[in-house]
Amino acid sequence: MKDLYPGFQRLNYLAAVLRHGSMRAAGDALDIAPSVVSRQIALLEAELGLQLLEKKGRSGVCGTEAALILLECHEQRNASIDYAIMRLDTMRTRKDSTLRIVATEGFLPSLRHLLNELLEYQDKASLIIDFMSVAQITQELLEDRAHFALVYAPILHADLEVLSHVHQPLSLIVPRGHPLTFRSGSVAFPEIAAERLALTSPTIGIRQLVRRVETYEKVTLNPELTTSSLELLKHFVFSEGGGTLAPAFAFEEELNSGEAVALKVDNATFLTAEACIVVSRANRASKNVSDFVAFLKTRLAVFAR
Repeated sequence: MKDLYPGFQRLNYLAAVLRHGSMRAAGDALDIAPSVVSRQIALLEAELGLQLLEKKGRSGVCGTEAALILLECHEQRNASIDYAIMRLDTMRTRKDSTLRIVATEGFLPSLRHLLNELLEYQDKASLIIDFMSVAQITQELLEDRAHFALVYAPILHADLEVLSHVHQPLSLIVPRGHPLTFRSGSVAFPEIAAERLALTSPTIGIRQLVRRVETYEKVTLNPELTTSSLELLKHFVFSEGGGTLAPAFAFEEELNSGEAVALKVDNATFLTAEACIVVSRANRASKNVSDFVAFLKTRLAVFAR
């Protein structure tokens, strides 16, 4: 599907830079020269009259507020196009029983473990699982492009309903042998600011929780890495020896193997955070949805505790 406005294509370059943290890494990911990426972003900045990137470290960059707004718009647009294509495919193949779940990426490990059972439950009908930000998930549910969502720390809309929720505290995840693992008791939020950190992107529910606590505690965290990728967060923790804020279920495998340790953070907002199954009120009465959610609640470890 060709973009009519060339700026839309340039958003792909911007998204790659924000995702990978540098022009060179974005160029490698897109298989083009870094100079091409830099030139396209410069053209986008000229069109908008706004700075989109700021230098970070020796060769890294991070997005300005304007860049993060564009990134959210870009992700929502791509999700809309992907869903339209999926619906057209459904019309062609007549798979009316297709079920689409949207989720924040922290649920990836739990869903991966359960994938065979989910496919068996669907009994050859199509199952679609997409991962995205909380803002995108809200939009997908409100516009009836997804049947239900798995969300951590959601900000709920009046037209959305929580079908199930369970406390899943936000913890400081560090590698085995980290200095903080040798002390007793919980970690105070101001102590976290002194640690090497990687945090989720501002559009992710976890980061929105962190912002609330930063405001209340009057302490600002300065992460070395900001990313929407769970894989990169894990890489930072285990390769760089740093920490990240995440619910334990996002690091389920690493915690079970002893590679990682989840440290309790002494903050009421973090301790009362919840994982939720959310549906639009329009889909609330759907038997297909209610049956699948009932199955998920008994089998998905996040909710079955």
